[in-house]
Amino acid sequence: MSEDDTRITELAGFARQLSVEPVRVHKVRVLLDETQDGDPVVRVLLLLSDPPADTWPVPAIRELRSDIARKATELGLPPVSLTLVAEREREEQDAFAD
Repeated sequence: MSEDDTRITELAGFARQLSVEPVRVHKVRVLLDETQDGDPVVRVLLLLSDPPADTWPVPAIRELRSDIARKATELGLPPVSLTLVAEREREEQDAFAD
């Protein structure tokens, strides 16, 4: 396993353990990629518990984003691009298939 793979795996494990009420992380997908400009980026896809209303509370999502970005920085990874998927979005869950 390469050093990048080890860091990506560690970030995924960290994200999988996150929970900021009322938001719970159920599944995580992390990959090292590039932006359209060719800059490195870590793409993080989170399957979250359904929001209690139309959307998740902003403070909870802000905390999740901050925690994941901080951990990526600690691991020496590039900036994070975060995508959130609600459990009820069944068609989007294929992205989590192994």
